[in-house]
Amino acid sequence: MDKNTLSNYGWIVIAVLVLSVMIALATPFGSYIEQGVRATTEGLFDTSKNAVNTAFKDLGVQMDDQEFEEGYAGVGESSEPEAIEGSVTFGDGTTLTWEELKLAENGAKYNYNASAITDTEIGANAFEESLISSINIPNGVVSIGNYAFYHCFDLESVTLPNGLITIGNGAFSEMGLQSIIIPDTVTTIGSYAFWDNYVLSFYIPASVTSIGNCAFFHFKEIDVDPANPNYCSVNNVLYSKDMKTLIKAPYEYETDTVIIPDTVTKVEYLALCGLGVTEIVLPNNLIVDGSTFYEAYSLEKITVSNDNPNYSSVDGILYSKDMKTLVKYPYNKSGDTYVLPETIETIGTLAFYQGCIPLNFIIPETNHEVIVEEYAFEESPFVSITYPEDIPAEAIFALQGSMMLQTINYGGTIEQWNALSEHEDWESTWNTMLEYMPITDVICSDGTAFHRDIEF
Repeated sequence: MDKNTLSNYGWIVIAVLVLSVMIALATPFGSYIEQGVRATTEGLFDTSKNAVNTAFKDLGVQMDDQEFEEGYAGVGESSEPEAIEGSVTFGDGTTLTWEELKLAENGAKYNYNASAITDTEIGANAFEESLISSINIPNGVVSIGNYAFYHCFDLESVTLPNGLITIGNGAFSEMGLQSIIIPDTVTTIGSYAFWDNYVLSFYIPASVTSIGNCAFFHFKEIDVDPANPNYCSVNNVLYSKDMKTLIKAPYEYETDTVIIPDTVTKVEYLALCGLGVTEIVLPNNLIVDGSTFYEAYSLEKITVSNDNPNYSSVDGILYSKDMKTLVKYPYNKSGDTYVLPETIETIGTLAFYQGCIPLNFIIPETNHEVIVEEYAFEESPFVSITYPEDIPAEAIFALQGSMMLQTINYGGTIEQWNALSEHEDWESTWNTMLEYMPITDVICSDGTAFHRDIEF
């Protein structure tokens, strides 16, 4: 081809090719690369530029600086990450662009809220319960609203854009998501944001300043950028940076025992939910209640040190230090009978909640009333319960939700039992209990006050 027919840009291509060959053959041009490696990025650019200009001169081509800059475009420089083109694919294989997603007729056809989708935001509940299978969220979107993808059970693939700032409450909760990369521009992750999906590993970038309650659930691994000033992770447990708050433990732990660090003074709500360990060891400065251990179904014992100023542990059961309050009976504790210590004056909130092993529970006769706090027996594992004579009707009402309960042993007489029915809420509450619970007998000190033959 005649040189006069080539444009300056054509010569640039030839020059770059010449450079590549000369570098490969370790010609003197290799010195330019050696200098460039030792220099800054700017130095590398300048050195390569000089080499290209030399090659141009050898070929008889003269270019001014502007022509060179235009033709050189990007040689020796890193480029920005490729922009994400927004799109959504539905279960039937249909793919819509971001502009098509905004059309109301498409929203009606594919069961999502088109008006909640803009170039900068995916609004609250935008795709709730829709049949999307994947989504690429485009650059420019800075906010994903509350419950935006709630109950999207077929959604397994999500690409989040650089520049995203906020992930709202429940945004990806109770759905089919299996993996996610949180961009290093995100500052806020809302409560329940990734609750109850199938993401097993999370990486929290340094940019995140706020994580809401129960943001994560079924994970096995969680790691935090060491530069994050607010959060850290140790053995896949998420803590505040100062290690004073335990935010969330993994669904599967590496050992059968979790030892909560001495620095921890607070455990967030549901932080131990679903934790598959048999023992939890509490530090001295931590205050807990029954909700702390919510749905830790494998738990067999709770342990504290002898010098713990707040709690005592007897046979793995957690009590207040003075043994006046039962705090928590472990979900999976072995044994078919439990006799409440006579010192106990209060059975704490959720003390027996959702116990796993059927239990005969006995409250002994004492010289004081035993207070049963709200939800203490909710979904308890009782198959029978033994009450002393002097109990209020509310103690019977507390048994609502004890779905295995068959027998109530009452220390008083039949007459005393019948007197409990004078409570204004007795008829509606007792009838509801009989409708939903397998109660067959109420046995008093002088005979049977109630009996029925049923099959549940």
